[in-house]
Amino acid sequence: MRNNGYKQNEETSVIREYSDIAPTYDVRWASYITATLRQTLKRLDIKPTDRVLDIGCGTGSLLQAISTKHPSVNLVGLDLCGEMLTIACNKQINKCNFIIGQAQWSPFRSKSFDVVVPVMPFITGECPKRAYERSPEYSNRKG
Repeated sequence: MRNNGYKQNEETSVIREYSDIAPTYDVRWASYITATLRQTLKRLDIKPTDRVLDIGCGTGSLLQAISTKHPSVNLVGLDLCGEMLTIACNKQINKCNFIIGQAQWSPFRSKSFDVVVPVMPFITGECPKRAYERSPEYSNRKG
């Protein structure tokens, strides 16, 4: 039994909602995605040998932008919604793997990434709060 304050039916609802909008997400939210990417990329300190984890990667727009700007970086996208990840996979992002799952139940070892970006999950409540709290655990850098 999970005891993290996040109900299973809430998770199912979020997955269902994003599954429904996945095919049109990038077009529907284009201006938001553009603004978010611009601000996020300004704040990231990515080196050519880095391994980057995007928690709540959705359709992979951030990972695609990082790959374009830093083609040697190894990327991993984590998201609950398989349909969103299907869109991300179709973008054929260089050196990128996608995993269906949750950050708070992550398969990743501690300190296995150089950069962890928990940007997109903030829109769904308590579960992303836990994911955000755990994100430093996955990074081998401070800050």
